[in-house]
Amino acid sequence: MTTCKKKAKCSYCEELIELGEPVVYGRLWLRTKEGEYKPRRFVKRFRWHAQKGDEKKCCWLEQALNNLANNPYIETRGRKRLVLPPEIREKRLKVLRRRAKVVQQLRTETEEQPERQDIDEIIRLGGILARLKEEIEPLGGVPKGW
Repeated sequence: MTTCKKKAKCSYCEELIELGEPVVYGRLWLRTKEGEYKPRRFVKRFRWHAQKGDEKKCCWLEQALNNLANNPYIETRGRKRLVLPPEIREKRLKVLRRRAKVVQQLRTETEEQPERQDIDEIIRLGGILARLKEEIEPLGGVPKGW
């Protein structure tokens, strides 16, 4: 936000912003790639009334509120939760915990030196992992990481 140093049109109401009036100044850098995949850069400048005359009208605030109403924020971070009843969620969590325990046992067993590894134990733990996959299938499906 600054004072207007040269006359300009408001990007929202298209009226003239006079010298010395408070103005909100914004820039938008756009970089596009065309068919040849060469970057092309340009800057679009915006100027809005910070206070429009005696009306105390703020064009930049009105445009921001209109934009927010037209484009509501949608959370995109993280994984979407499975919609499961609490009883099934508890059963699923128990299966997930058992799998984590088996994977940890399998990891410690395979990290041993080759002459100290118990192959029968590794095969048994692999069989448990296969059974856990079958067990979790009706409880919301097998996770991608399995």
